[in-house]
Amino acid sequence: MTERKFTPPTTFPADYVTRDGNKAVIVGPMPNDNYPYLGYVMEGEVAYENSWTSHGKAYEWSDDIIHEDLFDIVPEPQNQVRWANDYEENPGYFWVGCRKDADLSARDDRIAVIRREWVEGQLPQYFTEEV
Repeated sequence: MTERKFTPPTTFPADYVTRDGNKAVIVGPMPNDNYPYLGYVMEGEVAYENSWTSHGKAYEWSDDIIHEDLFDIVPEPQNQVRWANDYEENPGYFWVGCRKDADLSARDDRIAVIRREWVEGQLPQYFTEEV
């Protein structure tokens, strides 16, 4: 992880990840101006208590890279798959969520089924499937 992004929690408990990839949970606020967030970090099966600054830093006084600093959890991009029927005279443009729906909506003059796979941030890929 290079650039740290931390969004302060609005509800509790709030899940984060530490710089070294461990799960961290802020369980709630506490009345401390320097470390207003109280929670824990999971290292394998062991949990240990920790507190963080309003910026998700483990140590307010340090500009160093600390392995307990918090990062927002960024979900993995999901592969989105859609299908469309292809016709000789009128290529398919109506995308459906599964191959079965493409088959159910097909006309007799279908020549192929097009499968589109797309991950956000990447170009879509197209594949032709037999009918």
